Amino acid sequence: MDSKLDKYHSIFVSHYGDLCNYASLFVPRQDAEDVVCDIFTNLIETKSPSEVSRNYLFTSVRNRCLNRIRDRKSSKAYQDYIAERLSEYFETPDESLFMDVKEQLCKAIQDLPERYRQVFILSRFSGLSNKEIAQQTGLSVRTVETYITSALKILRVVLKDYLFLLLMII
Repeated sequence: MDSKLDKYHSIFVSHYGDLCNYASLFVPRQDAEDVVCDIFTNLIETKSPSEVSRNYLFTSVRNRCLNRIRDRKSSKAYQDYIAERLSEYFETPDESLFMDVKEQLCKAIQDLPERYRQVFILSRFSGLSNKEIAQQTGLSVRTVETYITSALKILRVVLKDYLFLLLMII
């Protein structure tokens, strides 16, 4: 057991700084450190050290940060943080930039296949659960999940140039 903890300690020491720096691209530094520590705590409980790769760690950090942003996007402090981060990337963020991003997002959603678009809008803009969408559309819950996943994949590809801005705005 000590050998396992030693391996995790080694992984933690060698990746902690890079993971915190990466996470701080998405969330404030304190939250970044919390995210990284949470990931390592979860890893120790669920995975063996041999299953942990650098890519796995960075993907876990990104996903955990995006979940944190999603969960806190209505928080005033997070809105202020996001505005501050945007201003770091753009000296004078003007309304036209945001309108351009919004326009590209709307166009990308309109270009989705009809069923994907319908299910995606019900999920993301109407706030319905997958079960409610399935009942409303006559689809199975699994089909609804597949449509949402497919729509998100398409949007990621189409909006790849705008993805960082969208994450900060959404």
